[in-house]
Amino acid sequence: MACSQENFPTPSESAGSKYETELDIQIEEDQPVRHVEEENVRIEEPPICNEGENTNTELTQTLNDYVPSPPPLLSFNVSATGAKTLGFSTHVSPATYPIRIDDPDMIFGDDNDDDLGGFTYSAFQIRTAREDEATVIQGLLMSLHEKLDNLFLASKDSFSEAYSKAVVENMFERITKDHTDNVEKMNKAVTASAIVCKTAAEKVDKLIFDTTVFNEAYQTTYNNNTIFVNASLQNLGTIFKAEKDNWQNLYTGLQNEHELFQTSITLQITKHQSDLAMESKVMDALTRKTEMVKVMDLKLENAKKKVKDLLSEKVIMKSCISNVAGLLSDIIETRDPRISITFRKHLAEKLDLVFVMLHRLEGVSP
Repeated sequence: MACSQENFPTPSESAGSKYETELDIQIEEDQPVRHVEEENVRIEEPPICNEGENTNTELTQTLNDYVPSPPPLLSFNVSATGAKTLGFSTHVSPATYPIRIDDPDMIFGDDNDDDLGGFTYSAFQIRTAREDEATVIQGLLMSLHEKLDNLFLASKDSFSEAYSKAVVENMFERITKDHTDNVEKMNKAVTASAIVCKTAAEKVDKLIFDTTVFNEAYQTTYNNNTIFVNASLQNLGTIFKAEKDNWQNLYTGLQNEHELFQTSITLQITKHQSDLAMESKVMDALTRKTEMVKVMDLKLENAKKKVKDLLSEKVIMKSCISNVAGLLSDIIETRDPRISITFRKHLAEKLDLVFVMLHRLEGVSP
């Protein structure tokens, strides 16, 4: 992280090293380290005579008051799985998901995506000290630098070299131990995070592989269905076109037959109208003839009545004429001298006229 472990001396090395051992504390970001000026550190020089014990006591209290505080144990998010580990404080940032479920515009392919590969995946990257958490570690390191500078200045001006060396070694042992513990905890956290990330990456890879296989199968099925549907549509189009032609021909034939039927019906109606006109004329003529026949029948009945009356009169006249003819015959045949010949002739002429009339009536002869 911010401090490299190999730059700190181990406790064994600190015990055998001299007082002038140099410590290399490296910071990844190139920011200047603030050093405390010498004028800020004021150490009163102890008196030479019998005051060494008081000076050592004050220096011991000053050094004992400084206890390096370990970095706070905070949790940070290492992946989208929600796993939490212990270590240095980091900035909790939202995970970068490869696919946003709540995004309505994010679908597995769209109309403009031919191969249905409309999403990409970027693996989750563990954040380093170069990012937001660098500020916290830098503050701790700067505070540590200030305290170490103060301690070095105090150690240079101290009269007890052995005492200062023991205090510094003790302090560095505690610092190294705390740093080692923090590094181990961080390594464990990084290892656990790596395992979780590896598991998540394997799951995501499997999901991507399954999704790719599904997309390929879907694309294959889609292409096959498209080919089948296009062929079916072409066949249906051919069938519908043939049926349309048949219906068009049938419609044309029915239309022609309808026109012929209409023409024949019109001709039949015209013929029937002419026949009806002729029948009307015939009926009028028959009506007139019937009326004439009725008149003739009436006349015939009247004539028959007259003939019947005449026949009855004929019978009567015949009987009368027979009687008259007999009387006249008797008169003519009478040889009365008193009737002269002139009278006979005159009577014979008159009787001849009567006999002629009777002859005309039913052939009566004198």
